[in-house]
Amino acid sequence: MNQHREIAIWLDNYKITVRGKASGSSSSMPIIALHGWLDNSASFNSLAEHFSPHNFIALDLPGHGLSDHLPFASSYNILSFVEIVSAAINSLDIKKFHLLGHSLGACVATILAASQKQKIKSLNLIEGIGPMSLSARELPEKFSNFLDKTLNFRNITPLYQSVNEAAKARQKKTSLNLKAAIELAERGTYSTPKGIKWTTDKRLMIPSSFSLSEEQVLAFIKEIDCPTLVIIAKDGFLDQNTLIDKRIKTLNDLKIIKIIGSHYLHLDCPHIIAKSTLEQIKKTRSK
Repeated sequence: MNQHREIAIWLDNYKITVRGKASGSSSSMPIIALHGWLDNSASFNSLAEHFSPHNFIALDLPGHGLSDHLPFASSYNILSFVEIVSAAINSLDIKKFHLLGHSLGACVATILAASQKQKIKSLNLIEGIGPMSLSARELPEKFSNFLDKTLNFRNITPLYQSVNEAAKARQKKTSLNLKAAIELAERGTYSTPKGIKWTTDKRLMIPSSFSLSEEQVLAFIKEIDCPTLVIIAKDGFLDQNTLIDKRIKTLNDLKIIKIIGSHYLHLDCPHIIAKSTLEQIKKTRSK
């Protein structure tokens, strides 16, 4: 088994700690992994096994897993996630790295790859390429919805009698297998005198305060100049999405793989995802 090391990154400017898990040799170029919405770094437990002895670093995004929640004066949106991830990587003094993201993590990775392109050797996206976009006419209504939900926010978190019960509740709302749901719950829950609670910031359930337009998303994607791998689940979130087709056509150095499986491909078939990603990474080394 590929043993992991817990990491904690204090970001003084933001007054929060970002946590995560690292495995493999710290002397090799890192592979930074970013998980999906409401998941945490345990989402990559099975995948990390296939990356030994590579330096594999899976982060808990802010508000997820063991990372701190953003201060209430800050809001969760795609650019705030990119900003915090970038600050965490910078604090680790990482100069060059490969980037791997699933779902929300893939959306964050897309914007980060466009914004920090001098640092990123390859971009590997599972079931995501850029964030959801919003037209200008939709933004006022969305921001109004954000304000209503924020002003009336109540931090009420469901209680469970065990970690397994919390995992099963999460599994019911997703296509997660039970083993993966339990791993996420083991990292993403804590005990209280009354029962088990998820650590996840409940504000993540509030609509984002900000969204990019499709034109802005495409402008970011156009800036990506590293080799990019997009892995799509047949009948998943990206399959048959016409917006995604246009985004894919905007990328230059691109490889696309379609795999039979759920939105959680990296949990359903980690060996296939790892093999494809490692082939992509090997290609960048030969250049």
